[in-house]
Amino acid sequence: MGRIITGLILILGIVFLVRGFMSDVKRHEKPPTQYIIRDDSRVGESGSEMVVINKNNFSWTDPTFVIKERYRYHYQGSLPPDAKITVPFGKFTTDEGNAFTKDNMLNFEFDIRTATMARAR
Repeated sequence: MGRIITGLILILGIVFLVRGFMSDVKRHEKPPTQYIIRDDSRVGESGSEMVVINKNNFSWTDPTFVIKERYRYHYQGSLPPDAKITVPFGKFTTDEGNAFTKDNMLNFEFDIRTATMARAR
């Protein structure tokens, strides 16, 4: 009888150790290397802002919106599925601090990026 109880305690101990190990592995799993961002992006009705809607079924974490590969706006936070954000053109700036204006609309390119995602062109 003592051996049975000792065996059960040993088996339970091993089960708890494996469960703890597996939950720790899941918690510290690296994010996927790449997702494709699906969005609905357009110039707003006033012509002075970008309107972006997340069309993925997952949130975008800390996305960066880029116009003409130079003007950037970094959104701090998470943008959930079907969420809409309106960003005035004045918030898009270059590394030197120059703001995007409606006068720069010629050859307009818009891109969205995060650490693990890129929008398909």
